[in-house]
Amino acid sequence: MLNQRKCFHLSIFKLKNISHIKNLKWNEINFSDKNYLFTCTNFEREKPNVKNLVTYENKNAKSFYKYSNNSNLHTNTQKIENNHKNVLSKKMENTNENINMNKRYISDEPNKGGNLRNAENEKNNELDRYNMENMKDGIKSKNGNCDDIIDLTLSDVWSKKTLIVEYKNNIFEILLNRKEKLNAINKDMITGLLNMVKSLSNDDRCNLIVIRSINQNCFCSGSDVKDIVQNKEQGINHLKQLYKYINFISKINKNVLCIWNGYAMGGGLGISMYTKYRIINRNVIFAMPENKIGFFPDVGSCYFLKKYFPRNIALHIGLTSLRLNEMDLTNFKVCTNYIENVGQFLNELYNIKKEDPDKFNEELIKILNKYPPNVNINTKPVLTEELISNIDKYYSSANTLEELINNLKKDEDNNNFCKQLLSDINANCYFSCQLWFSYFIYNYDKSMEEVLDNDFKMTQYFLYHTNTFEKGVTEVLIKKNKNFQWSKDHENNPVQLEETIEDILMNKNLLSIKDEFI
Repeated sequence: MLNQRKCFHLSIFKLKNISHIKNLKWNEINFSDKNYLFTCTNFEREKPNVKNLVTYENKNAKSFYKYSNNSNLHTNTQKIENNHKNVLSKKMENTNENINMNKRYISDEPNKGGNLRNAENEKNNELDRYNMENMKDGIKSKNGNCDDIIDLTLSDVWSKKTLIVEYKNNIFEILLNRKEKLNAINKDMITGLLNMVKSLSNDDRCNLIVIRSINQNCFCSGSDVKDIVQNKEQGINHLKQLYKYINFISKINKNVLCIWNGYAMGGGLGISMYTKYRIINRNVIFAMPENKIGFFPDVGSCYFLKKYFPRNIALHIGLTSLRLNEMDLTNFKVCTNYIENVGQFLNELYNIKKEDPDKFNEELIKILNKYPPNVNINTKPVLTEELISNIDKYYSSANTLEELINNLKKDEDNNNFCKQLLSDINANCYFSCQLWFSYFIYNYDKSMEEVLDNDFKMTQYFLYHTNTFEKGVTEVLIKKNKNFQWSKDHENNPVQLEETIEDILMNKNLLSIKDEFI
């Protein structure tokens, strides 16, 4: 079998002439578990540390320049200039020229198609062909000169159009762009988000990152769980990227602001709950509905629900998939600001026009102070005083789901809350509810990193050691079976979890990601 090596090229910079390569500092970027070269805005002479063979193709000269592990960038660049001087056009010496890296297969042995052949017809392309000439105007650097490195033109490659990036006056907007799917997060979207925020964290042009939806009626409905259960290996990698993003965004050294409108659920809360500023618009629906589809509330929800809600209310939200509104989010200080006109608010941000980070932050705080978390419409909270009182009464003495159910059954005939809660539990996957109750208590004193690592392990458990997640997604979301009901065998035959939460998480076959957190 031929020993083939995949080489990818991303159009990521413009050069005035080929000798300009000598002055660039080369780094590596991890993309789909492979390493690629990219350039930084600081121009220092430094030898590259290239892990993979990378091929550069000049579109005009049709020449290929190879660099391997032990190559010296300066020496090889000089050889390129000498060897290809006769083919480099005069125009190349005087004007900017795109250096494109096209996806190729390089074989170590001869084959029928030659050592180098185009991979456009390969079925499993990891990257779409990417052409700088068809891009919108590049994002300019601080001095407005597009001749400098245009690193965020990679956004289309990273996210495959599931995200739109806009830049103006030191503000980068990342818009979720899967309107027809209610912005459900797929592998391309989370890969794009993770790579973008990593890039922006070191970008001196960036004083503020705004994450919002292109859809005015929905921020994000959660992760695209259909893709996760239909391709489990890819699904695990998707969720791994999501948890790594959550950890990174919680520690980023930039101002990050998200704007919630409509649905903000499941994975949608994962990508936004850990931002510095959480701004809500009208008609927000906040929920963790995973128990309905045989999964469990993940994305670090054990951590952020505990942070903003008392123990009993947090348990109830995860157990019942309770939908909260903007009044609840302001009452419990989940959001930092409330706005009614998104366009007006964004215009105020863009008018700051301060490049200096400290001066920018001063103006940003002034604007945010104009929008306190006070809802100006006549909306009643879901978490009323009566509901909170009942939650505390029946949850306080319960440390397992079975204990809660026993408490509820005692007053089922006399209290509508008890009757409704028993009905809600029966409507959800009982195994998921049972596990969530114990899992939340287990994680109650854990750090965010520990919770995310436990979430990753529990995700593997649900995908490979139970069938509830796959069954729930198939029946509820794929087949859209309106008559589907979860088994109610537990009503007559109470069951216990076969394994404790600690036993599940200590399983050596479940992978950990804690070493990959920053």
